[in-house]
Amino acid sequence: MDALKRLVLRQLPRRYSAPSVAYVYHPKLTTIEADKQSLEWTKTVQLNHMPESIEKCLEAVDGTKWSQRLSSAILQSKGYESPETDRTDPDYVYGVIQNLVRGLFAVHPEQMKSNHVTWDPFLAASWQRNGTNYAIRGKTSIIMSSKHPIPNHFSQQFVEESSNTELPSVWPIDTTIDLSRQSLVKERFSTCAHEGTSFPHLHTVFVLYQQPLTDAQIIQKGVCLTFARLLAQARCSASNLLHSPLPGQCIATNGKKFTFFYYQLNTLDLDTDTGIKNLVHIVGPHLLYRKLKKKGGRKVVVDLNEQAVKLLIATLTNHQPVDSLPTTDV
Repeated sequence: MDALKRLVLRQLPRRYSAPSVAYVYHPKLTTIEADKQSLEWTKTVQLNHMPESIEKCLEAVDGTKWSQRLSSAILQSKGYESPETDRTDPDYVYGVIQNLVRGLFAVHPEQMKSNHVTWDPFLAASWQRNGTNYAIRGKTSIIMSSKHPIPNHFSQQFVEESSNTELPSVWPIDTTIDLSRQSLVKERFSTCAHEGTSFPHLHTVFVLYQQPLTDAQIIQKGVCLTFARLLAQARCSASNLLHSPLPGQCIATNGKKFTFFYYQLNTLDLDTDTGIKNLVHIVGPHLLYRKLKKKGGRKVVVDLNEQAVKLLIATLTNHQPVDSLPTTDV
């Protein structure tokens, strides 16, 4: 019977090719050298240079007005009747971001109408790095997509200079340590958007967390998920090529501490260490406020960080005027 079964199976057409072994990163995973490993996996160089578009947005933000709005969003999300003063549960974190995004759509309707928000989106990307197969699979918290690409974060000069910059080394640790080793039948790329969507470009990835994370672990999540979304966008394009850099942003937060990422995908040649590299600028973490306390029978936000408020609003309102959009669509 077993011989007959093997004979029948041998005659059937193969539906799939032989699976390949890949090291898979999941958003809930943390590794021993989190920040260095993520930069190595994604062929990314960290720069200390604030993008010009963000600096312009910072100048246009009314910090006092938005501080009042954000204080109201925090208090509403916390719950006035809650006896706790520093909750970081998922409902609170989602509530703060949801109230903030609603406020942006109300205050800047013309600017924000070209954006679309997706909750709990699934991301997938696969690539080869130094002969090793890598993949990212899993859900992030929120993705804001846009009809038009945001401005490039880094000029061509920074992109060309990156070819002379060495990537961070994790030696003597193996770069794949702590990753899950799995068999993948085929490459998969998912931007969380359907084919033909009106919002194909990445604006901002939100990483919301409640467990205590080190700065290195926050960097790993922000870099990996933003890279995965941009790589999937490039691979899902009609040409499957990268004609121009793809910029994206990420905000990682537990509702109180905020870290900002400005990422730019410059190359799909990820298998070697030579040539130009992807770039990222990381700001933070910034403490949005110190605590909540009761004052006159009601709660108030104590020591709200106006600079962090301005940076948060500037990141979410970063956009490129339609008349200055590039003619080549990736």
